[in-house]
Amino acid sequence: MDKTSLIVLETFYNRIEAHIVKTKLESEGIDSTLHDDTMMSVLPLQDEIFGGVKLLVREEDFEKALQILQSVSEIDDDFEEEEE
Repeated sequence: MDKTSLIVLETFYNRIEAHIVKTKLESEGIDSTLHDDTMMSVLPLQDEIFGGVKLLVREEDFEKALQILQSVSEIDDDFEEEEE
């Protein structure tokens, strides 16, 4: 993956959520990478210092990735409503 054209799609303070969205993007054919994931795993209580786990995608994939992220967020919102 060419790192010169990567932009932040989303920042997560939960590593598991970041990995779930990354996996969903990859299943849709969008390459992505996580930044600061290792630091969050080594120092989990320092998440605010590192600014969370950043999910990066290619600039040309940003719009499609954003749509996928929004659809995943809607599913998560529906699930939370059912729990209440």
